[in-house]
Amino acid sequence: PYAKDLLEFLNEQDIPVSVVSNKRSDYLKKEVSYLGWDSYFKTIIGAGDAPRDKPHPDPILLAFDKMGIQPSLDHWYVGDTTID
Repeated sequence: PYAKDLLEFLNEQDIPVSVVSNKRSDYLKKEVSYLGWDSYFKTIIGAGDAPRDKPHPDPILLAFDKMGIQPSLDHWYVGDTTID
């Protein structure tokens, strides 16, 4: 219930956030837009956007690339399923 509050907080702290999902990219982007959350995410990566989908790291690496950020141990990936 506090997802939007968290996204607002992260945005206020200038912490870049992206979505990486196995949901089809076109549906995922429509869902994010429907929720009015487009401005909270630097990029949205869905199934089919990277050469391989999760659990391969390709989608996460693509998100880093699109954000212009070098992957490091200073970054977090938060998942909601066992394949994350």
